[in-house]
This record gives sequence, C-alpha cells and structure tokens, in this order.
Amino acid sequence: MIRESMKSLGDRVSISHDEVKYMKLIKKLNTAINRKQKARKALIKQTIVENEVLLKLKATYLDLQDL
Repeated sequence: MIRESMKSLGDRVSISHDEVKYMKLIKKLNTAINRKQKARKALIKQTIVENEVLLKLKATYLDLQDL
C-alpha cells in the first residue's frame, strides 16, 4: 500500500519489500477474479444459446408430429 504520509504526487514514497509483494499478490488475485467472472459470463451465454437451440428443436419436433 502507498503510505498515507505522501503529501503530494511529487513526493517520493518508499515502499517496503512486503508492500510490493502484497501489491503483486492483490494484482494476481484481481486478475484471477476477472478471469473467473468472464468465464462465468461466457458459460451463461453458452447455456442461453443451447436452451434456444433446444427450444427450436422441440418446436420443430412438435410441428413434425402434427403432420
């Protein structure tokens, strides 16, 4: 974390090794969360498309039964 003692953007801030390590870890975690969210959205879209295809097949099947 950036230290609160920083008064302006021009001030030099010393960041400890642990802080750098934690910042990198947070970045990795955020990246993993974003990937998981994108995968979940893609799965939802795929499921919607599959459901639409199944509904069309069912409608076609019912139409064919009426013949």
